[in-house]
Amino acid sequence: MLFARQADDPVHIVQASFGADNLLLDAHLENKSHQRIQSYRLGWAAVKKDDVRMTKGDAIAVPETVDTATEFDITGQGASVKADLAKHPTGIMFYIAELQFKDGTQWQADLKKIKKEATDMVR
Repeated sequence: MLFARQADDPVHIVQASFGADNLLLDAHLENKSHQRIQSYRLGWAAVKKDDVRMTKGDAIAVPETVDTATEFDITGQGASVKADLAKHPTGIMFYIAELQFKDGTQWQADLKKIKKEATDMVR
């Protein structure tokens, strides 16, 4: 299990924990944009040889009590890669796929960049 660097993106995963069934339990995110976040969607790329399967989890609302301006923790609801692991991939890389900011603006990860990074990381 790897994490996309997402160096130029507003938010990225810096740490995470997984359950025995490869369910993403939680993750710690860094918010470089410092804009408050209303919801997020995790994504993952399963790499097998030269094939990269991109999947997104459910959109998850961030509780109002969570300060998302710098660093914060999220739950990994809906981010089970069990079906992808059954296909014996070379590797799986998690990333922040989408954000909804409190001001109503939205952001999406550049999937071409994520796909390239996933392929490069597992070679």
